Amino acid sequence: MPATPIDSIAVELLTLAEAAKVLRISRVTMYGLLRTRALDSLTIGRRRFITREQINRFCILRTQTSLPPGAERREAPVAPGQEGGGR
Repeated sequence: MPATPIDSIAVELLTLAEAAKVLRISRVTMYGLLRTRALDSLTIGRRRFITREQINRFCILRTQTSLPPGAERREAPVAPGQEGGGR
C-alpha cells in the first residue's frame, strides 16, 4: 500500500507530564520552559502536547550552547586512588 501524505507527517505527541518525565524535570520547570519559549507546544482542544522532535531539538540546542564560547569540554577530575574506574 503506498504511503499517503498524512503518513509522512505523523509525529509522536507527548503530554506535558510525559515530556517532563523524558527530560527528567518537574512540571513547574516544564511550564517555565514553555513560558520562555525554550520549548514549543501544540494545543489540541484544551490539551497541550510537545512533539518528540521538539524535545530532541531542545536537547541538541542545550548541549551545543551549554558551554561559553571558546570553552572546551574537560573530563571530570579523578580523586587520588580512584584511577582505573574499578569498584
